[in-house]
Formats: sequence, C-alpha cells, structure tokens
Amino acid sequence: MSVKLIFLIILHVSVALCHSSYAQDSTRVMKQKSLSSKADDVELMLKKGAAPKSIAKKYEEIGQDFKLNGQNSKAIQYFNKAVEYYNKAKLKDEASRVLREIAKIQEVNLDFDAAAGNYEKAANAGNSSISRSDAARMNAPSTASKIAYNQQSIDQIQSQQLDEIPIQDQVFAYSNQATLLESKGKKEEAISYSKEALKVLEVNSQSDDTREIAQMKIQVSSQLSDLYLKNEQFDQAINTAITTRQIALESGDMRLIVESSEDLSELYSKNKDKDNALLVLKDAYRMAMNSGRTADARLALSALINYFSDQRDTESQLFFYEDFTNQLETLIARDSSLLDEKIFYAKEERIEQLEIERALQDELLDQSRNFNYGLVVFFVALFLASAFLFWSFMKVRMQNKRIALQSLRREMNPHFIFNSLNSVNRFIAQNDEIKANQYLTSYAQLMRTTMEISSQDFIRLDKEIELLQKYLNLEHLRFSQHFDFEILVDENIEIENCSIPGFLIQPHIENAIWHGLRYRKSKGKLTLSVREEKGQILVSVEDNGIGIDESKKLKTENQKSHNSRGFSNIKERIDLLNSLYKFSITMHVTSPIREGQGTRVDLKLPKIKNHG
Repeated sequence: MSVKLIFLIILHVSVALCHSSYAQDSTRVMKQKSLSSKADDVELMLKKGAAPKSIAKKYEEIGQDFKLNGQNSKAIQYFNKAVEYYNKAKLKDEASRVLREIAKIQEVNLDFDAAAGNYEKAANAGNSSISRSDAARMNAPSTASKIAYNQQSIDQIQSQQLDEIPIQDQVFAYSNQATLLESKGKKEEAISYSKEALKVLEVNSQSDDTREIAQMKIQVSSQLSDLYLKNEQFDQAINTAITTRQIALESGDMRLIVESSEDLSELYSKNKDKDNALLVLKDAYRMAMNSGRTADARLALSALINYFSDQRDTESQLFFYEDFTNQLETLIARDSSLLDEKIFYAKEERIEQLEIERALQDELLDQSRNFNYGLVVFFVALFLASAFLFWSFMKVRMQNKRIALQSLRREMNPHFIFNSLNSVNRFIAQNDEIKANQYLTSYAQLMRTTMEISSQDFIRLDKEIELLQKYLNLEHLRFSQHFDFEILVDENIEIENCSIPGFLIQPHIENAIWHGLRYRKSKGKLTLSVREEKGQILVSVEDNGIGIDESKKLKTENQKSHNSRGFSNIKERIDLLNSLYKFSITMHVTSPIREGQGTRVDLKLPKIKNHG
C-alpha cells in the first residue's frame, strides 16, 4: 500500500471520527459559535419580520465569513441573498457593492462570464464607473485591452478622494493590474503595482475589519513574493514571504498561517534551504494542532506530507500520520468550528423554510395591499362618479329652475300686452287719435326696455325704477281720471350701484290700478316707496282703492282665475329665486288698510352690489 493511499485513508477516518464525536456527545458546545450565532440572528429576524436592510447586513456578514474561510461558493450564495434583501430595501449602492464582491470571487475562480455579468449589474445598480470598466475588462478580447480597462479603474480611483473608494476596490485594481502585466512579461511594472496595493493596505492597517485586511495583505504579499521569484529575485521573494507569514501570525488566523508557512517553505526549498523549509512547516503543524481546528491541522499535515513526499522521506510521513491519528479524537473534541459549522447547516434548513414563509407572507401582503388599493380606488371612483352625478343633477335642477323662472317672467308679458292693446283699442274707439299715438309711442318704449332685460334674473335698481315710471306714465295716460301716483326713493340708496330681482314690483302696481283704483268713484292715489333697511331693499306699493275683498265681488269668474294665476306666478318666482340664490325674499299683502279700503304690498328684496 502506498504512503499517499494511507494518508487518504487517515483523512477519511478523521472525518468519520468527527461525525461520530457529534453523535456520541451533542452537548459538547464551545465558547465561540460565530456562524451559528449569526444563523440565530437571521432566524429571529425572519420570525419577527425585521426590515430587509437588517437581514441583508446579516447575510452579508455570513457571506464575508465564508469568503475569509475560503468557501467561495457559500460566500456567493449568501452574498446573493444580501443583494436580494438590499434590493427589497431599495438600497442600490449597497446592492452594487455586494455584487462587486460576488464578481471578484467569480473572477478569481476563473468564471469570467458570470463575473462580467455581475460587474455590469453592479454598475447599473450603483452607477459605478469602476464596475463598468471592470465589466468591459472582462469582455475585452486581449490582455492588452484588459490592461487598458483596468488602468481606467485605477485612474478613476486616483482622481477621487481615497476615503470615497473602498479599500477592497483600490487593492483589487492594483493587484489585478500586477497580474495582467505579469502575464505580458512586464515583471518590473507588475512588481510596482503589487507594491502599490500593499501601500494602500499599510495606510489602512487600522481598519476595523482586521481579519479581512490581514487576508488581503497576505494575498498581495504572496503575489509580490511570487513576482520576485519569477523575476529571480530570491532574497526579496523570501523576505516578502517572511513578512507575509508574520502578518498571518499577527492576525491569528490559523488557515492563513498554514498557507503562508507553506509558501515560505516552498521558497526555502527552491533556495536549497531545507532546514528552514522543514522548520516553518513543523511550526505551522504544531500551532495548528494546538489551535483546536481540525481543518487547519489537516491542512498543515498535508503540507508536511507533501514536503516529505518530495524528499522521499517515507519514515517522517508515517510518523506524522501516526501523530495526527493519535491526537485526532482529542482535536475533534476541542474543535468548536466543526460543531459551529454543523449547527449552522442544521439551522440553514430552518432559515430557508422561514424565507419561503416570509416570501409567501410578503406575496399575501402585496396582494392584500393591492386589493386594498384597488378597493380605495374603486370607492374613490364611486365617490367621484356619485359626486359628478349629484353635481350634474343639481346643475340640471338649477337649470330647470332658471328655465321655469324665465318662463314665469315671460308668462306675464302676454297679459301686459293684452291690457295695453285694449287701451289702444279704447282710444281708437273714442276717436282720440292723439292719445292713441301718444300711448303707442310710450308703449313701444316700454316694450323695448322690457324686452332688453326680460332674460335677466336681476336688474339694476335705477333701471327698474325707470321701467316702473314708464309703466305708471302709460297707465296714467289711460286712467288719469282714476288716480295719481308718486314714486318715493330713499336718497341714501345708490340706485346705480345695486340690483334687485326684476319684474316682481310691476304686477303689484298693475293690480293696484286695475283691481283697486279704477273702481273708485273719486280719484285715488298710488304710492311706490323704495328704501333700504339692514342691507335689504324694502318696496311698498300702496293704494287707496276699493280693496281686495270688494274687487273680488266685481270680477267675473274668468277675471278671478286670471288674477289668481298672476298672484301664484309671483309666489312661484319668489320661491324659485330663494331656492336658486339662497335669498330670503318675502311678500306681505295687507288689505284693507283703513275703513274697508286700500291695499299695501310689502316686498323685502336682496340688495345685490354691482361689480365693475
């Protein structure tokens, strides 16, 4: 059986013993459980429905732990989860930053297509010109064009304040340029860029994330050491490797210590310094065994076995196999990282289930929210439609009232025209041509004025008084032997600057003349008075005719019906005006006034101020 086969068997046994140890004693929990603790945090956040930003940060922390432990596929998995939640929180810059981390891992893993896609996503999410240059570099057809695009990123970094650019991006740009230049055989230039990356890290050595900074220092130092070696600068290569190992020792990260020790041992071997080559590997193995981390101890053992295999030292190989096997059970018992990792993977399943439940809850919430929005929109639309219908109904109703009001006003005109024509006919019958002509002239003027304002709801007070004056003159021409009249207007009223509802006064004057004064045996009198009181216009039409009761006795049934319709017409117009314009027009009729005779009509009208 070969030595390497024996080594594989031992490694397999170590893994089996590790699982057996968990099965035998599940209560062996160590002090530090970073991954499982973070899994607990995520589980609690998902149960309590924490904000997406908080969950994203925790997933990013877990991804960063996996990245630092060299578990790149798990790191990408959790970085993608972080991006998802950052997007939910609408934090584009944060999502862009994590997408760059994913792209850089994929680039290191030589998955260039995926890396280019994530660089492009990062550029679009955060409008990052550096990410856009990286995406172009990934898609560039030649190394020379890749170098040019990477130089664009470096130029952008150098043109900005350093504290505005993440350390990782600065180091990545310089280190990546060193790799590209080295592939083109430009070793000296490559070394200068690698040194520039180290300089950035030295400036930021006080960063809070010391583990990440330490890992980056080791990676860049290893790159620089390798560049010195390829340039046949052995002393510089070894000194750089020694510095790298010292950084690892200061970080306390055992995996980094083992890897840097293996790199330094390889340089010593190439420089024919076998003693130091073996010394650093044994030292790393001793520290790894004492650290209580099985994975790191296996890594250190593997480095030793490879060294002895190159030296064809089978005896030393078997010695360290046996030493590792004898301490394996104790090592596993002390290894908190194994238990922590196992607990984490167990909790990971619960977290995935909680994520599914949260996604369903979010979907239901979105559906409920959309339904509620739809319901609100429906009721708002219904309210607006109802309001529009009500407004339309009220508008039609108001329009109908205006039409009715106009119709009632026009209803009075035929009656007035009929009476006037009867008067003309009387003058003609009496062969009084002069009076007939005089009457027709006054009548034509009155009708012209009446037609001009008949379509208006309101009339200027001075125009109304002028119209009534013309009407009284006309009637007095016919019934001069029956009555005289006077018009009294309060001097304090500015009759040119206010208006009143039209055609409400004339019918009462007509009634006073035709149904009261013309039946008197002696000459009567009609008085029209206009005054203002408390912002309203008070109009009184008073006569000393025979009174309403005596007038009814003298009328035919047809006359009674017509008079009743004329009175109801006025009341309907008053009701319509009050309804349309929210007025409080009143009409009060008093008859008889004294000794069984006389009639007085009191109208209270709104005073409407004219504008302009």
